[in-house]
Amino acid sequence: MKHLIKTLSLTFIATLALAGILAATANAAATLPSLLPKAGPGEEHILASLTSPKSTFNGSLELITSEKDEGTLEGTSLKLGLLDILFLEYKDALGTKCTGLNDTVAGSILWLGTYHLKDYNAGPTLRVALVILLTPVHFECGSAISAVLSGCVAGALTPENVKTKTLTGALVKKGEDNQIITVLNEENTATELCQLLSVTNGGKTKLSSEETTETITNFHGGTVTNGEVEVMRL
Repeated sequence: MKHLIKTLSLTFIATLALAGILAATANAAATLPSLLPKAGPGEEHILASLTSPKSTFNGSLELITSEKDEGTLEGTSLKLGLLDILFLEYKDALGTKCTGLNDTVAGSILWLGTYHLKDYNAGPTLRVALVILLTPVHFECGSAISAVLSGCVAGALTPENVKTKTLTGALVKKGEDNQIITVLNEENTATELCQLLSVTNGGKTKLSSEETTETITNFHGGTVTNGEVEVMRL
């Protein structure tokens, strides 16, 4: 009898543990970062503008700065979309203008890619990051520098859990990298690296970083009302 009671007790405990795991998994799956209102198949995409007064790039090449940028976001789902950013007045440390191989205006470089909303660990809590996956971009600074940027950059996206007409994506440098280089995957089940890479004059691939604060405004399309959106977990 004692053996039977012990067996039933262990079975009950195991059942509770499994239920806890399933509940935790379901809760994690139900709290993925999203941008509302909804955009996706069968729905009109959500559009927005982004601007920054200045960006600084560090990496395998000299310090490079852009005096301003302007671009657009096109939300195609709750968590991701398309992105383009045109960096203007792009110069190296000597003041030489840097121009993208496919750009026609000296000192301009067009970035294309996708953006994703993903969680990252900020101490004991999860916070939302704006993650940019960059289509490799090739640019030259005079005849001395030929460089290719690729990879990924991530910055904290704020505010969360409040309707707003303005979101801010802050990319912060830390050492040779950005401060946020590890984010959770789309399912919040594992981590993945997000790092900006550069190759200069055919040399080795090296870590790079971008420092800037992107202001995202002018939300419209879809079911956006009064230009307001909300970053929250669903």
